[in-house]
Amino acid sequence: MKKNTFPEYKSCGKNYYVNPYFYTTPNLTIRDLFCQPCSSPCFWKRNRWVPPNNILKLKSIKNNILFLGDSTVRDLYWSFISTVREKPFKSMKCMSFSSEKKFCKFSNTVGIFNIDFIFLDGSNVLNELNFIRANSHDKYDTFLGCPVYAYFKKNVYNYSKPVSVRHSVHSFYESKYIRNCGLYYEENYKKGHVTILGPTPLPGWASINNSQINSVIHYSLRNRFNLCNNITYNSVSVIDRYGIVMNKTRDCIHPSLEANVAISKLILSSI
Repeated sequence: MKKNTFPEYKSCGKNYYVNPYFYTTPNLTIRDLFCQPCSSPCFWKRNRWVPPNNILKLKSIKNNILFLGDSTVRDLYWSFISTVREKPFKSMKCMSFSSEKKFCKFSNTVGIFNIDFIFLDGSNVLNELNFIRANSHDKYDTFLGCPVYAYFKKNVYNYSKPVSVRHSVHSFYESKYIRNCGLYYEENYKKGHVTILGPTPLPGWASINNSQINSVIHYSLRNRFNLCNNITYNSVSVIDRYGIVMNKTRDCIHPSLEANVAISKLILSSI
C-alpha cells in the first residue's frame, strides 16, 4: 500500500475506503487490522460491532496494565474498565501539563491486578518519563497511544487562545512525534509487553495543505516499529483504532462509547 493511498478522514465526513479484504480472509489477525485496509467502517452493522469470530477471543488479565496516551486513550481506559468488570463505570476526566510537571493519573484494580492510566500530552517528554518511572509498578503490560496534537503547534493545548488560533495548523513535527513515541516505548518495554494503540481519525482542522496527516502518522509508526513485517520490533504488538472508529466519535475527535468498547474487546483478545 503506497503512502499516498492511505485513506484520509475528514472531520465527521464519510470519505471511507472500500476493500472487501477482511470479509473474505479466514485467518484474520488483530495485526492485519492495522496493516491492511478493511471495509468501511470495520465490522459495524448499524450500531453493533460484529467482527470475525477468529479475532475476538476474550482472555483473562494476567498482569498489571498501564495505559499511556492522550484524552482518546483516557476515554478508552474507562471503557476498558467497564468492559472487564462487565458493568457501567463512571468515567473521570483530567489532563496533564507535563511542561509544568502537572500530571493526570488514574488507578483501578481488577482482581489482584492494577489497571492504571497516565495522561501524555507530549509537551515535555523527559518530565513524562520521570513521572512514569516514579508512578508505575515493577511489572506491567503497556498500551501506548502516542500523543499527536502537541506536534502540530503549541497553541493546540493553549486554552487561553481562541479556537480559531488553536486549530490553525501550519506544520506537523513528524520526526519529533515518532522520536518521542520511541522514547515512551523504550521506557516501558522492559517492564512487560508493549502494544501500540494506532491513531484515531484526526478532525478536519488537523491538516496541512490538504496533506494526509493520518497517513503520515500511520506510516511513521509502521516504519519505526516494523509493525507490518514478519519480524517486528522487539515483538511489539499493534491495535488499529482508525478503522474501528472512523465516524463513530462524540465530537469528531474522541471515539464514541460503542467504538471504545470494540477496541477494549480487541485489547482483551490480544493480552
